[in-house]
Amino acid sequence: MGAKNIVDHLIQKLENPVLDEAKSSNPKFEKQVQDIKSLKESLKDEDQDYVDLGLASARLLEAVYSVEDVTDTLLIRKEFPDIKIRENLFKKFISPLMCFTPSSSSIQIDYLTDEMTKFMNQIRDLSTDHSVNKNEAATTILNLDDVVGGIAKETMTMSFHNKQQQQRWQRISGLRFEEEMNIVVGNEERIKELASLIIPENNLEVQKKKLVSRLFPAYNHDENDDNDQPNDQAIITEFLLQDPDLDRHHSAHQVIAIVGEEGSGKTILARTVYDRVDVKRHFAKRAWVRVRGEAKVRDVLIDILQQIDDDTLVEASAPEAELASSLTTLLKEISYLIVVEDVETPQVWQVLRDALYASSKDSKIILTTSNLNNLPPEAEAAGPTLHLSRLNKEESWKLLLKKVPVATAAESDDDLNNNSESINTFKERILEICGGLPLHISLLGGLLSTKEAKYWSKVIEHADNSRSGSGTGSGVSLLALSYKELPSQLKPFFLYVGIFPRGFEIPVRRLIHLWCAEGFAAPIDTDLAEMYFEELVVRNLIQVTKWRLDGSPKMCRMPSAVYSVFSEEAEKAGFFHHQFTKQQQSPFAVRRLAVYLSGGVNTKLIPSSFLDRSWHLRTYVAFDNRIYCSPAVEISMFLDKIISNRGLVLLTVLDLEGVYKPKLSDHVIGKLLHLSYLGLRSTFIDSLPNSVGNLRYLETLDVKHTKLRYLPDSIWKAKKLQHLYLNWIHSAISWLNFSWLNNLQTLWGLSMGYDSLFNPTFEFTKLASLRKLGVKCYSQGVIDSIAELVSRSTRLQSLKLVYAWRDDYSDIPFKAQANLQELYLRGALRMFSAKTSSFPRNLKIVTLSMSRLYWDPMEALEKLCHLNILRIIGEAYEGKKMTCQAGGFPQLRVLKLWNLSSLEEWTVQEAAMPRLRELEIRSCNKLKPPEGLRNLAATLKDFVLTNMPSTFGEEAQRILQGTDVYIQKNQWPPFLSLG
Repeated sequence: MGAKNIVDHLIQKLENPVLDEAKSSNPKFEKQVQDIKSLKESLKDEDQDYVDLGLASARLLEAVYSVEDVTDTLLIRKEFPDIKIRENLFKKFISPLMCFTPSSSSIQIDYLTDEMTKFMNQIRDLSTDHSVNKNEAATTILNLDDVVGGIAKETMTMSFHNKQQQQRWQRISGLRFEEEMNIVVGNEERIKELASLIIPENNLEVQKKKLVSRLFPAYNHDENDDNDQPNDQAIITEFLLQDPDLDRHHSAHQVIAIVGEEGSGKTILARTVYDRVDVKRHFAKRAWVRVRGEAKVRDVLIDILQQIDDDTLVEASAPEAELASSLTTLLKEISYLIVVEDVETPQVWQVLRDALYASSKDSKIILTTSNLNNLPPEAEAAGPTLHLSRLNKEESWKLLLKKVPVATAAESDDDLNNNSESINTFKERILEICGGLPLHISLLGGLLSTKEAKYWSKVIEHADNSRSGSGTGSGVSLLALSYKELPSQLKPFFLYVGIFPRGFEIPVRRLIHLWCAEGFAAPIDTDLAEMYFEELVVRNLIQVTKWRLDGSPKMCRMPSAVYSVFSEEAEKAGFFHHQFTKQQQSPFAVRRLAVYLSGGVNTKLIPSSFLDRSWHLRTYVAFDNRIYCSPAVEISMFLDKIISNRGLVLLTVLDLEGVYKPKLSDHVIGKLLHLSYLGLRSTFIDSLPNSVGNLRYLETLDVKHTKLRYLPDSIWKAKKLQHLYLNWIHSAISWLNFSWLNNLQTLWGLSMGYDSLFNPTFEFTKLASLRKLGVKCYSQGVIDSIAELVSRSTRLQSLKLVYAWRDDYSDIPFKAQANLQELYLRGALRMFSAKTSSFPRNLKIVTLSMSRLYWDPMEALEKLCHLNILRIIGEAYEGKKMTCQAGGFPQLRVLKLWNLSSLEEWTVQEAAMPRLRELEIRSCNKLKPPEGLRNLAATLKDFVLTNMPSTFGEEAQRILQGTDVYIQKNQWPPFLSLG
């Protein structure tokens, strides 16, 4: 890895067709291109090891970035030939050598030639002086080409490229359902311990004896017994036996601290108990908050307030004391469970203590931390501290065997059995390498799971060698090995996750689109990016924190222990910069910048040296911890500051998702001519600069969950547009030439009225790439046009059609949509019959609303063998009886029945819905408890009753008495319960 790949990267840039004219008209430039190609041939394979990170590499990266910037600037000038008459628009954004004058093309080529000369000199200097970089290499895990990214490879070495992926997320979807069933390997006893502390029994003496008996079945065991007990169990037992004042552990404000080294399983332990049915029943309210290093106490208070009561309105300017007082009032008369994860400073607990001490007797707080010193003495005195020790050998091996088969799930049982037999030969060596730490076990298991069994000995040998040869400890060495074993294409994708704050839950959708916009690999699309994501999850380098009900990942983050190493390494290497961190004095040019707005950004305080290094900036990502505060004017000010310092014209990514009302002017947006990703989701903006329609390279525009109602008409001429997320924005499209949008894959949230009709001669095959379509139709003509579009969109995966008027209906031939997995239909569906299903066979999620069906829809829907989620809501069915037959809905996990005012009887036959996990019935006032309800108890976990008669809830409780089903009863205002 190193010099040869970097030269490869440059040659790719130089082969851009936009430079062909320059090569033919400028002999000096043509000679430089040939010299660089010759330089590549002169580099030997052994030169791959010495180009690592440091001051020399910073100069080399600067040269690479300059070549990229000049090339892309030439491309922009070719795309905008009239730019020279616009008062030299580029003059103050790029080097004075590159001003757009009549002779500017030759000046730019001369500049590019100079940069290429610098580049070759850097390579030659590095190739004749190995010693400097070898010393630098000893201090870093990364290589230079990992940081540059986007280097084409002649071969694809990833294991999954040779496997045909039959369905999205197939490799990891099973992990979600394992979590649902609380399959936690290696922590079973610890879960029991924590649960017993959270929900104590009434008789404390009985509890002590039972706890001791469970932890130590033979308490006076033989000293020669080899069956070692986990240390934390002994600590808890001794604590309970010797404490003379056990009543204080059941005091009004019991605090349970979970302390353990990074990677010891604190979060999964707390989360498993937090989600248990008995815990949900015991506490009236629950909240889970993560305390990141930069988080403020008021942000934690606001987070808890909003989780405890969704209706709580928080004033952005409310002082901390007022927020604490509001929380005290809210919790005073109820029982609650609050988990505070990753406590890094005692100040958080001190404020929570004052806010929570006046509350209910039966409430609990769980604090997790990697450092006992982060807990103030009063927190330790308020309740027990659970010290997580490492797993014993039996637990470690059980966890390892659980991790290894993940990536081989597509293989036969015989293959898995053979793998288990093969891995047993390495048992003692693996246990020694991992040392009982769940993180180590997961990492090594992830490595083994991506290799065939015949290569396991080599992986284990490398793991053992890295452990014994590392002075930094086995944890870092295993992390380094996991990174080293990543396919080279995947490394920049993995490093990119570190640009987000520690512990930040990243929407998977957001990460996938950002990866595509960054262009680390060419070509890259969402399918390939999703495969990369799965590979990183399998290798336990990315953790899925929230799943959608259908088993697809919704939120993710980099595990804390992994983040501690790689985010710092990537920033140190110049891959990205976190604003105002200790790395701001880095010698590297600022290529990607993450900005935090929790306290506002004062542009006057930005060091000039930082601005001087930012003219290569390609990615700007902002994070806003503030809650509904004043508009984020800092964004425009900051960007304008960099623009005035000649730095932003080539920006590729501008991601402001979640920033409250960022101010974006035409002056700023109009100059981002190279922008491909503009993320404004959940920003509450109510207008967009008109200049956004002039962004010809724009591929993704996300304005979902905003207050926008109109878009500039010119946006429909963006030839490269692939993903358009709107907020039910109206647009007249009768005159639009949709042939411009032949790359469009996502069109979501578009409202179409009487003035929105496709041209009769429109070629629907122009939209052949369409994957996701969400449209609200206000006329029958629009419905017919959309029906025609859907019938020809054979790659469609997700479809949402909303008919604005009750009597609108459509005859869409869905059967041809073999790839359709998600379907939402709101409006009359008179073309369906009870005997013949018109639903696509591969559907996983179906929502029917206001369908006005007079026949039982279950008869057709229960035959969909892949269906995970079914919602029948808002008068979708007008009949009185409904039946779920034996064997029907084999994969259904979630069923929601809302506002079915005519429904009176529902029969659930034995063996129907054998995997149902969640059932919600809302505002079905005539419905009696379903016959056969207890048939669902084996798998049902959550049964939600909203606005249902009290007699229904009482009867349901009687039927399900003695089961593990959690029944939740809600009473909401009528407008909140509508389907």
